[in-house]
Amino acid sequence: MVGGRSSAAQRRAGRLAEGWLGVWCSPRRYREARAEVEGHGAGRDVSWRHGLQVWVGLDRDRNAARARLARSMEGVYQIPFERFEKYSPYGSPEEIAAFLAGYVAAGARDFNVMAVAASTEAAVDGVAEIRAALVAG
Repeated sequence: MVGGRSSAAQRRAGRLAEGWLGVWCSPRRYREARAEVEGHGAGRDVSWRHGLQVWVGLDRDRNAARARLARSMEGVYQIPFERFEKYSPYGSPEEIAAFLAGYVAAGARDFNVMAVAASTEAAVDGVAEIRAALVAG
């Protein structure tokens, strides 16, 4: 799998990999990029498997989830959370699964989830609940 937002990364994924790992895009853009990747791989015998890198804030209290996620992402990227917010869901596992369902419909099969929660255990449990909701959904 090759990741990246640029056209060059998508060309590389199409020519060399068996999938693309998207990040910071809408489900519509994800679908378009996935088609672009597969177009660059035309003629290759590939069983495509695409994914999405996504940060999530887990807490049933949406305000707490947002605040924790914002602190974490701003600490890593050193830019305001608002630049990422529309691509970074927060709240309950069910709310996050509903957000990710659009990416599933757009062709995402794997998610690399950077979960931010009150504890490591809460993050692991929350991601398991997200997965269960997506599988059931």
